[in-house]
Amino acid sequence: MAKMILASSVLPALRVLRRGLLGRHRDPASPKWRIAYIPAADDHELSRWFRPFVRLMMRLNGFRVHTIDLATTMRDELRHVLASSDVIWVGGGNSFHLLRELKRSGAGRVIASLVHDGTPYVGVSAGAVVTAPDISYIEPMDERGAVADGDTTGLNLVDFRVIPHLDHPFMGRAARLIASLERRQGHATHALKDAWTVVVNGAKVLVHRR
Repeated sequence: MAKMILASSVLPALRVLRRGLLGRHRDPASPKWRIAYIPAADDHELSRWFRPFVRLMMRLNGFRVHTIDLATTMRDELRHVLASSDVIWVGGGNSFHLLRELKRSGAGRVIASLVHDGTPYVGVSAGAVVTAPDISYIEPMDERGAVADGDTTGLNLVDFRVIPHLDHPFMGRAARLIASLERRQGHATHALKDAWTVVVNGAKVLVHRR
């Protein structure tokens, strides 16, 4: 049964992860939960400066963090780290770049298999976008760039599309445009303000607004 937290921002996702998805089942005497953390992707993006903060927040919240660099991690090691982790966390940045790297490295297939088998998944911003069946909808927010073979097929972990950053000062305008376009086309979406999260627990999908 798939368990997922999909969010615009790190701190709301961490809060739900601690108190909801895993917190109720964790024995305080047990070792720290292990998070396999895949940062967004592009080292040329400003988001790379945010990664130390993300890792610090995870550690302060009681998690042990193993960062996976998709550009350099060998496939055997990647599979081992993902399979031996309690949580898979995929971060933000350019959704098209992230999806391309997930496919090129083989991480996307491994993640999909593990999530379907019950490993909890946290996707923040681009990490939430790539869970959709297709991510072409996010183009008004992210530059498409060189998507391999023009393939925008997502990880297909959910049957809806997440639109992050609805109230963001810089990305909010694009998010609202996407939400409007998606409504007209009749697609199933969850448009999220930065404090909101979508929690998936099997067939049950809840939006936490706070």
